[in-house]
Amino acid sequence: KLFEFGYGTDECRVYNYWNEGFPLSIEGVDGRAIVLVNGPRAIAIVTDYGEGGECTLGLDLAATGVPATVSARDLETGEDIVGDAPGRVTFPLKKHDFRAVLFE
Repeated sequence: KLFEFGYGTDECRVYNYWNEGFPLSIEGVDGRAIVLVNGPRAIAIVTDYGEGGECTLGLDLAATGVPATVSARDLETGEDIVGDAPGRVTFPLKKHDFRAVLFE
């Protein structure tokens, strides 16, 4: 699915959690993430490094170019993920688990 999204191509920008200006906030869990951006869409893959919990991701729409009309869904299951603002979603994340979120 990542290669289908464009990962590894010149069109896909990659942001790692250790990079300055990382365009994703993570709250509620001890998480690390990578963000892929291709045009008006983004994928955030977050992994729990702690005990799990309610994970809230906040994608910086201005920095990534993803429009404010964005919605989110689980990349693997296609399930919608709801949030309280554009680019901001909350979901349960189990201990040492990961979740890939598609913003489009």
